[in-house]
Amino acid sequence: MCHQQAFAEEITNLQYTLEPNQLFCRRPALFWLGLLLLCHLVIPEALRADNLPASSFFQAGQKSFQAQDYEQALGLFKQAQAAGLDKPALFYNIGVCAYKLGHYEEATKAFLHTATFPKMAALAYYNLAVVAEKQDDQDAALSWLHKVTTTEPRDEKLVLLAQTALSRIRSRQELSGQWTRYVALDFGYDDNVALVDYDDLGLTSDEEDSFTDIFAFIRSPLLGKSASQGPYLQGSLSWRDYTKLHEYDSGSLQMEGRYRKNAKGFRLESGAGYSYLSWDGAGYSQSPLFSLHAKHSLGDASSYGLHYEAKYYDILDSDYDYQRGWQHRASADFITQSELYRLLIGYSLEENDRHDKESSPRRHLLHAAFELHLIDHLAITVAASYRDSNYDPSGIDDRNEDRYEMSLRLGYSLSNHWELTALASRTINISTAPLYDYRRTMTSLSLGYNF
Repeated sequence: MCHQQAFAEEITNLQYTLEPNQLFCRRPALFWLGLLLLCHLVIPEALRADNLPASSFFQAGQKSFQAQDYEQALGLFKQAQAAGLDKPALFYNIGVCAYKLGHYEEATKAFLHTATFPKMAALAYYNLAVVAEKQDDQDAALSWLHKVTTTEPRDEKLVLLAQTALSRIRSRQELSGQWTRYVALDFGYDDNVALVDYDDLGLTSDEEDSFTDIFAFIRSPLLGKSASQGPYLQGSLSWRDYTKLHEYDSGSLQMEGRYRKNAKGFRLESGAGYSYLSWDGAGYSQSPLFSLHAKHSLGDASSYGLHYEAKYYDILDSDYDYQRGWQHRASADFITQSELYRLLIGYSLEENDRHDKESSPRRHLLHAAFELHLIDHLAITVAASYRDSNYDPSGIDDRNEDRYEMSLRLGYSLSNHWELTALASRTINISTAPLYDYRRTMTSLSLGYNF
């Protein structure tokens, strides 16, 4: 896969997808393009016979790299440096190994050193752009790519790749500098209508009904900043209308301001906002909310994230005032991906501090999702989760619940803007209090448009 033509084609397939309606999004274009130079490229070096220790370490490092043992290869290349080798290929190879291991600061230092050798400068600048793009620092990536196009001696193939990447990143920044908008219309069937978002109320109808969903999402950077760093706003609006059981109609509105920053290989985000929930045509709750997020890449294809969210439920319906209080959620997830698939595994711990302690469960949630791309424009996603809820663990009448959810999603891109989605899900809730037992199956067909 590491051929110039292949990655030149890959960059033309850039998609910028929205977080709320799709589980996964494609990798940045420059990152894919950068694999041209980082995937299997370790530059050999003719070594002097009078420096045998350095020569043996360097050659051993190359063999370890070819075996994809990047940790050992990096150690051997560093031993070659300690033995006195001072060649551009060595520092370039150190940068490649560090990048493969997700050590982006070390990779940056190695490529900067490589750039001090004129014949390797353009290649080093290009790979500095790859590292910057991997860290979501588009401004730095643009700067390094520009240096590729102005550095002598001029490598025409490398310049062409850099110009293509420059064009794509600038185009994406222009799009991200505008309001990103997404709307979707769903039609579905529910065999046991329930207010799942408010399932602590235990409100299941034991009746079936069809429904219509409307969903909208907006996002925009602030102060003229790019979407990769700086402040931005995002918001969503949804409404579900049942054909017969209108007492279960529900809606939500959420607005949030966030700030994104890259630091020491992490993408950091913090946010604060407001959400409003309605039920049966009247207000149910309003909530201030706060969030912290950190994401760190582990080499080429994997990353992990750490998240914290806090929300205060200000209940507007006096009949449910006992639900008033705080909800805290801490979670971690791991993602690995290739051209054909993407796998997410996550865990979250939820703590509640409501006015009614018996309505303040501690919850553990395990979830996983696997997305597969077998043919163009079609994505198949299988997801499953298990949630354990423990209500009033110190009380006499302890209540425990196990909830299992499974879903299958088929997403088909009709064009650059339109997508068609079919979704089927099954929920099973098992409680020590039979009142809260339920089974639920939902199917829906959605037409979405992003612009």
